Amino acid sequence: MGVFEENLNQYFKDKYRDIEKRISSIKTEKFHELDKKQYINELVEEFSIDIPIVNFSKIDPEMARIHIEPTLKHFMGSYEDRIKYKIPFDGDSQLLKYMVLGMDKTKLEKEYIYFEITKENNRENVNIIQKQTKKTLESKYELLTNKIKEYNETLQNKIEEKYDKRNKKISDDDGFLDSLDDL
Repeated sequence: MGVFEENLNQYFKDKYRDIEKRISSIKTEKFHELDKKQYINELVEEFSIDIPIVNFSKIDPEMARIHIEPTLKHFMGSYEDRIKYKIPFDGDSQLLKYMVLGMDKTKLEKEYIYFEITKENNRENVNIIQKQTKKTLESKYELLTNKIKEYNETLQNKIEEKYDKRNKKISDDDGFLDSLDDL
């Protein structure tokens, strides 16, 4: 899960960077006019993340005939029968993209997470692989929801820190200008 967590943490860092850019891009005069509480609440609302809902209790299997692209070993393409398991979700697929990253034959498709298992496996192996994949996805989903909750819970404090940092810089700059001799 290392790559998943690294990518997810980078996603949150990018959000924080966007918040800092937003705050630092406000002109000094405009910044003085802001209602701090209202502005922070607006940013919290805008940058909060809704947790995607994944319905693990509704996994629909279907048979799929997949075209395998030619390789250096096999000059002609071939077909393989796979069982495609679809798991419905509702919400931002961007976050779920990190969840399936690095999982073999697991991808996102519109409002589904899906994974495929080669039919050539016997029934017992298919069931084992299906349960292992589902368990891995559930644990990654739990981690994802916990990270989003943590992000949302700390978001207001992070925004206030960035706001206060900008406010201090403006105050310091104003104080510096006031301390200069008149010409």
